[in-house]
Amino acid sequence: MSTASAALVALALLLQAPPPPRIGATGSPESRSGILRDVVRSADGSYVYRNRRAGFTGTIHPDGTVTFKDHVVSSPRVWHPFGIDLSGGTPNVPDPTLPSNTLVRPSDLASLGDDPLVKSGPYGAPPILIGVGGRMAGVSDLAHATRFAGAKQRFLDATAELRGQLARDHRRANERAALASLHGDLQRIWDAAQTPVTLRREQLFQRWDECDEEAVGEQASAEDRARGHAGAIARQRIEAWIREHVPQRGADAFTAAELRDMNQRKRSRARFDPYAAPAATTTTTAPATTTTPPAATMPASPPTD
Repeated sequence: MSTASAALVALALLLQAPPPPRIGATGSPESRSGILRDVVRSADGSYVYRNRRAGFTGTIHPDGTVTFKDHVVSSPRVWHPFGIDLSGGTPNVPDPTLPSNTLVRPSDLASLGDDPLVKSGPYGAPPILIGVGGRMAGVSDLAHATRFAGAKQRFLDATAELRGQLARDHRRANERAALASLHGDLQRIWDAAQTPVTLRREQLFQRWDECDEEAVGEQASAEDRARGHAGAIARQRIEAWIREHVPQRGADAFTAAELRDMNQRKRSRARFDPYAAPAATTTTTAPATTTTPPAATMPASPPTD
């Protein structure tokens, strides 16, 4: 084969090759770095991402949860015969993320069932040229919805680290606030003179029983262990408060019958025995390390609709 013929063959193969994928390209709007670049931090500590092409706004709240708000992606109500936009706007270009039907032979169509995506390809079904200004629905709408659902998932994937850090910081802040207010909460329960003393003792027990327990087993995550650590501190503080304010030899002490009944009803693995000698001292400060969430260099003003 001559050099010219070889060059022509190579050129033909190159022209027939599918285009390279665009999603995930470095710096593109759909890549992780492109998404994080467009995430904006608000004054209330939330993060806002707006995808105008996909028609949604994703808000990451300070506790790490996410909400989506969909927007209508409008287009001129014009004729699009044969995939051509006669208004001079963007042509109806096939979606490269959808499977191509270019390799389907006419002889194979009968065995493909009624799959319009395979039979019609990423252009959607052939246009029906009736009614000026009408809008054709069908496979193109399905592909539109599928592609935009994928845009939301890419946003979630790109912000997973940020959302995880926000959730951890939010939990730790709540734990610190709960521990700081614990003594006051217990005192308010006990000072409610209009409540029978038996019910007040039951409420103290319930506060003890609702604390998280130490995580056990290899499957326990670092977050599980951190919650258990904070719960153990709270239990110790409740027991110490009871020994001080509801002493065993006092008139309002927990009775042996009450303690037996409570230990039969408890959901916790630990035994409720506030008058027992305290266990070895555990560090009394909850995890307080707060790291700066990723992409903290984002601008400080939210996008406007």
